[in-house]
Amino acid sequence: MNDAELALLPVFLPLAGAAMALFAKTVRGNRVATALESMGAVVGLALPWVALAYLLPTVRDGGISFTVSGWDSAIGISQRFDGLAWLVDALGFAGAGAAYLYSRGAGPKGPLFTAVFLIQTSALAATASTADLFNLFVCLEMLGLASYVLVGSSQKPGAFLAAFSYLTVSSAAMVFFLIGLFGFYRLTGSLAYQGIADGLAAIPDSGRAAAALSTACIVAAIAIRVAVMPVYGWLPDAHALAPHAVSAVLSGVLIKTP
Repeated sequence: MNDAELALLPVFLPLAGAAMALFAKTVRGNRVATALESMGAVVGLALPWVALAYLLPTVRDGGISFTVSGWDSAIGISQRFDGLAWLVDALGFAGAGAAYLYSRGAGPKGPLFTAVFLIQTSALAATASTADLFNLFVCLEMLGLASYVLVGSSQKPGAFLAAFSYLTVSSAAMVFFLIGLFGFYRLTGSLAYQGIADGLAAIPDSGRAAAALSTACIVAAIAIRVAVMPVYGWLPDAHALAPHAVSAVLSGVLIKTP
């Protein structure tokens, strides 16, 4: 297995664990279902550490850049796994692992919770290593969808309303993200970070205003998603009403990742 394949394991292993957890819902017998769910959690939260350990020498040498499945960079999904991606993955899996262990005792629990929790962890890892603006949009949407469900999984009164508020604000923010994404693609013809950077360096002065507007749209969208003051109105209810394990991941890692 080469370094590019290893770099994708922190994304795909949690998805494999989520699939195992969902399969546990179809299994008769509580012991078998519980064992399968636990195995899925181990696959999704513990095995990625093996990949991170193998990737540490590569990261120390400067990291790697590649496209998923070897597609041409003009049409493929660009990835960059460097020291920052490694660190975000390490923090993400450490926080998610601790929070999941806490949830086994305090709740919520069950195969569905485990599956959604692992999907959220996978999206976090994908966000850390993407080098493509549209793929970043997809990863942020995956993070958001999983987070809305997890916030709503709380038994506290008002949790569903808090999750809905989180959903509407985030969805509105991502409209601006798409506008900025379109602006950069129109200006540079690329969605990869490096392609955008090279294209912006070559545009004439007449395009600087459009580039600044595109940047402002993306910055505004990210600011809303990470609850930067003063656009943080969705944050207090979502964190206060979410299960403790979910709130720990949201505040500890997720809103800092974008």
